[in-house]
Amino acid sequence: MIINSVGEKFLSKENLNLLSEESGEEILYIPYRDFDKNLDILAKAEALISISGLKVEDLDKFPKLKWVQSFSAGVNTYPFDELKDRDIILTNTSGIHAPQITDQIMGVILSFSRRILESIYNKENKDFNSNYNFEELKDKNLLIIGAGNIAKLLAKKAKAFDMKITGLKRTVVEMDNFDKVKSINKLHESIKNADYVVNILPLTKETYKIIGKDEFNLMKETAIFVNYGRGASVDEKALVNALKNKKIRGAALDVFEKEPLPKDSPLWEMDNVIITPHSGGFSRENELRAVNEIKNNIIKYKNNKKLNNIVDLDLEY
Repeated sequence: MIINSVGEKFLSKENLNLLSEESGEEILYIPYRDFDKNLDILAKAEALISISGLKVEDLDKFPKLKWVQSFSAGVNTYPFDELKDRDIILTNTSGIHAPQITDQIMGVILSFSRRILESIYNKENKDFNSNYNFEELKDKNLLIIGAGNIAKLLAKKAKAFDMKITGLKRTVVEMDNFDKVKSINKLHESIKNADYVVNILPLTKETYKIIGKDEFNLMKETAIFVNYGRGASVDEKALVNALKNKKIRGAALDVFEKEPLPKDSPLWEMDNVIITPHSGGFSRENELRAVNEIKNNIIKYKNNKKLNNIVDLDLEY
């Protein structure tokens, strides 16, 4: 089994060894940059644990590949059609990132409601000023676009603040802690009433730039937009214009169309924008959860059992 990445920050040597020991499988760490130096090893691999996605041209280097395990929940960096043509299973780690992502989302929501940004700016100027419109979260309308595993935990945490929660998803079902669950087709009618709009959609053909000029124009001028899904599910130029023209009050962004966010992006200069470096999924605890999830799948694979979190290659999530 091969594990690859562009960098080495996602899995410590200790956890790599732990994964190998507990799964009973030899796991070799080969960075993407060293693929061509290890073609003989890649040619024998049936399984690949990928941290950075996979390119179409690299599949020929894995003639025996049967299974790809993504270290992340998002899988938009994989060649779905080619994996399907070669009958290769793709699995992800959906669900393990929910605790830390939802902590961070609630953190940025509270930063806006309690005017933490203004206090930070005032501290820089030694300005002891409390002349702001502070708000409570009680009875505020929270719209969660993409009601999957992360949304379930986010709704639970938001409900502790007595927020009114609406979720949008492909298939409408009753969900704990949600006041309403609607079809994603009800985006426009739902976004008009939201005080906080949180996007956690995966990136697919259907969700590409699903939030743009029309959606921002429908939002309240006092609304806050939060994106912890995928950058390309939002029209970033439309978002910048909405912020500049005060169509919305502010935004908290962890993902962007291009990453790292270019230094000339107008978003850097906006006082009403919180920028985090796609760090919502990071935590000390998460790496161990990922190791445990992947270990369980390795054991299932070795015993010819159905794997957890199989990605639908047609739906792309």
